Amino acid sequence: MTSADRKLRESAYFRDIGEVGMMHAGRKPWSDPECAQYLQDLGSVLALCPRPPGRLLDIGCGAGWTSSLFSERGFEVDGIDLSPEAIAFARQFHTRPGLRFEVQDFDDPIRNSGEYDIAVFFDALHHSTNELHPLKLAFDALRPGGICVVCEPGNGHAKAESSRTATANYGVTERDMTPRMVLQRQGRSVSGSAKYTHTRRDSSCRSTVPEVALAPRSNGSCESQSSPQPELSMPQRLSVATG
Repeated sequence: MTSADRKLRESAYFRDIGEVGMMHAGRKPWSDPECAQYLQDLGSVLALCPRPPGRLLDIGCGAGWTSSLFSERGFEVDGIDLSPEAIAFARQFHTRPGLRFEVQDFDDPIRNSGEYDIAVFFDALHHSTNELHPLKLAFDALRPGGICVVCEPGNGHAKAESSRTATANYGVTERDMTPRMVLQRQGRSVSGSAKYTHTRRDSSCRSTVPEVALAPRSNGSCESQSSPQPELSMPQRLSVATG
């Protein structure tokens, strides 16, 4: 499958899942059996963000539920997604002052580049075939001192049954996306410090390890490094900060 064919399949995902699937996606986290886990993951993201007010770019926002919650937290939010159907749904069902949605591929340059305090990938970057390019564009969208927060499924996601089914039925890309991958990529493209939180799921939740990485944009130079991660009994969270 060519890159152009893959983009067409992925842009059609929300159309292909039908009305019921769209309502489920747009009403997350409340519509999903893993509601509590989604809220825990989003809480990890918010814990790494500066407090509002501020401008936040929600990259790969889907049907808009994360953008809506970021808006409720007090941020001015722009949500972008490749799918016209998802953005149409988001505009209809998630209406708040300061909340906007636009159709945009995260592999294309971000509008209003250099104007955001925070850029977020929440369950979106693992759909990329090369995470370096959208990460670089996310950093380009930030003001100096802004931060990029990434919350993605970790090791084992690509092999999970749900991932294989999504790829077979809808042609979407499903990859593991660990903090180490994100931070190493970030270190290759921009200078900055880095820190991440790591949350382990138990067997009753989604089958893969959710992981959150944060990399601040900086005008200076600070070498990123990783720290050992001890085994944790579940559910717990490990936070590591460097720089």
